[in-house]
Amino acid sequence: MKFLLTIYVCTIVANQCFPVPSEVYIYQKSHDTFDKCIKDGLGESYEIFFNGDILKIDQINQYRYYPRFTCESYSLQPAPEAVEPSEPT
Repeated sequence: MKFLLTIYVCTIVANQCFPVPSEVYIYQKSHDTFDKCIKDGLGESYEIFFNGDILKIDQINQYRYYPRFTCESYSLQPAPEAVEPSEPT
């Protein structure tokens, strides 16, 4: 089982959350353990909010932005085998 990390930027003002697009910030999404996913969610959320490149402190205060992240489990399933179409009779 693996865990999928999704980081959101939420705003209290508009009561909405938006996932952080990969065009804005790239982070590792797949994790082997739940604890690694949580750890990366905390660290990457901090970077998004306080590295100074994405959000500015005045924006955080004005729109009351806050981070949210999820770590959802998933399993890799083998792809079903392709079936050759039969010839028309």
